[in-house]
Amino acid sequence: MWFFRVKEIVNFAVQIERSGQAFYRTLLDCIADGPTREVIAYLAEEEARHEATFSGMLAGLEDYSPAESFPGEYEQYLRWLVDNHVFIREADACAVAKRVTSPREALDLALGFEKDSLLFFHELRQLVPEGERGVVDRIIREEREHVRKLAARRKEV
Repeated sequence: MWFFRVKEIVNFAVQIERSGQAFYRTLLDCIADGPTREVIAYLAEEEARHEATFSGMLAGLEDYSPAESFPGEYEQYLRWLVDNHVFIREADACAVAKRVTSPREALDLALGFEKDSLLFFHELRQLVPEGERGVVDRIIREEREHVRKLAARRKEV
């Protein structure tokens, strides 16, 4: 049995990408190291690209209205999941990014953000119907690539 439809997962992805973009753009103001800035700038652009891609996917996805114990129960649950992702709110992402003091710390934070996103989507993947998991797999591949790039740069710092 599943709990989500892929449309909710893609909505999560859009919100996470939006916060990630805010995080990376703020992080750019905190780092002077040229190669690290390049990676962070690339990631900010990737987050913007992903947000647009995932937003475009929403139009073709089916809405889902589950049975509820009380009106708004499902929406409250989804909101809690999204709000408790590491940097889901842009203000949180910006506040954390502004405390960064070194390229290594910047990369560690970015890696944490991307790994949390990857784990989040891996967990949610099991909660959508099997026929819809391909969309979630696409999101996971994108997040995995971010982790790979950040880990490579982290080795160099």
